[in-house]
Amino acid sequence: MLVMDDTAFGRNPCGHATFFTIGSDTYVVNDNGARMDTSALAVGRRVSVFVRDNTVILQSCPAETFAGKVIVH
Repeated sequence: MLVMDDTAFGRNPCGHATFFTIGSDTYVVNDNGARMDTSALAVGRRVSVFVRDNTVILQSCPAETFAGKVIVH
């Protein structure tokens, strides 16, 4: 899942985006914390993505890491 910073003026994936891998232990929730299915993740859908402590973030272009939690807005 490629997540871009929606506050960035230029849609530059190298400066304002991160590629997140989603696994079976990734929590997908809505704004009030209720669990959701990954089918709620769609192109253009606004999300917040969080990583867990000690998660490796690869400094590539764009950066790559593992999503611990995804909040669907």
